Amino acid sequence: MRVLLIGDFRPLQDEGMRKLSHWFKTAVEDGHVHRAVSTRLFGSLWALPSILRFRPDCLHYLTGPTLRSLLALRLYKSILPGPAFTVATGLRPFLGVAGRRLLFIYRPDYYLAQARRWCRVFAAAGTKTFDLPNAVDCTRNMPVSEQKKRALRGAYGLPEGRPIVLHVGHVRANRNLDCLLDAQRSGRYQVVVIGSPSQSEPGELRKRLEGGGCIVRTDFLPNVEEMYQAADAYVFTVKPVAPAEYPRRYQEVGVIDFPLSILEAMANGLPVVTTRHDAVDYFLGDVSGLRYFDGTGLDCLQQLDALHGQPVATRKAAERFDLIHVMTQLSAFYAEVGKRVGAT
Repeated sequence: MRVLLIGDFRPLQDEGMRKLSHWFKTAVEDGHVHRAVSTRLFGSLWALPSILRFRPDCLHYLTGPTLRSLLALRLYKSILPGPAFTVATGLRPFLGVAGRRLLFIYRPDYYLAQARRWCRVFAAAGTKTFDLPNAVDCTRNMPVSEQKKRALRGAYGLPEGRPIVLHVGHVRANRNLDCLLDAQRSGRYQVVVIGSPSQSEPGELRKRLEGGGCIVRTDFLPNVEEMYQAADAYVFTVKPVAPAEYPRRYQEVGVIDFPLSILEAMANGLPVVTTRHDAVDYFLGDVSGLRYFDGTGLDCLQQLDALHGQPVATRKAAERFDLIHVMTQLSAFYAEVGKRVGAT
């Protein structure tokens, strides 16, 4: 099958959408003729001649989707000389009220679903939906011995004496990072925040975190799994949209629907405290060592305290989402759909 992948393929893989775009590309390379196009180029007519020459059987939008990306998918499909089908992966969808109501006009043929709210929207518009969770590299991310943990703390200049509570993501105002200050001020934990260099913002938020005693880094760490391995617990802070609601602005929720950092922390055997997200709840369910908090600093601290002495089975749960397993699901999806449409 000839697959056109539209995603973020920039080489610096310091955030979830870029990691997943590269993983999708690697998975498709085995068994399919493919071409990768950046989301920015796909939205312009500059990409049209090369796409027409490639003549894809499948146009797969990996990030988003948004109104603009879905309209572009529909446009390209309509002008291709042969039959083709369109796929959108629901990493971080955003459609306003009008966009949701009119989705039946420009819907993709298939939607790879994560959050249930968006799965319902696309299904109601007539799109065929399949579940596809995000993935984690369980070979790269794995628990280490206490001796190795101490060595990593020394190598990264992390203090001894208190459990280290980690957050990995973007240092941005929409990430609710201030809730970590209660854990730091309690004196019982050392909070470490690793921010992506491409997405983090300098300014007052970082000053507040560092002023409160948190350790903040926004340089690129090629072996970021070592920060998880050096830590004792992980906190995911971003406030979710209420289950029956939808974001009003694209930047309202600064997170993909099934955050990769939660899976990475779990693969490294860490207990996790997280705000309750639709896709996280759906795919993970009840896991020993995974606790939810309401987004406030006080509840975050209480849930961290509640982890002490409790069994942790996060690694075993993360193995269900190992990269090889999830990419095998993607290959099976392509094979099934390809047969339906007669793609070669």
